[in-house]
Amino acid sequence: MLVLVLYYIFLTVFFVPFGVATEKLLNIRNTSLAVTLLLGVVFQTVILTFTAFFYRLNIEVFICNMLLFLFLLLGYSKEVSTKLKSCLAEFRSWQLFFKLVFV
Repeated sequence: MLVLVLYYIFLTVFFVPFGVATEKLLNIRNTSLAVTLLLGVVFQTVILTFTAFFYRLNIEVFICNMLLFLFLLLGYSKEVSTKLKSCLAEFRSWQLFFKLVFV
């Protein structure tokens, strides 16, 4: 159970920079974390699918993906931290029952 919660936290932190970059690229004004995460998933899917057509998906691709993540995280650090802080504030505002259901 704890591993699953940690995995959800990892995915949230991983997809937010890609979502923020997609919002900036497409000039989308968004305040919802869910839309940002969805844009990050779509961005990752498009990039890795395009890469898979021309190159095999192995360790080099995933290292480049991680470097792209770090580059976007540093480039959009203010926007990413704002999104993650709003997510944490929203989670803290939940009632205890919903927090237990989530975990």
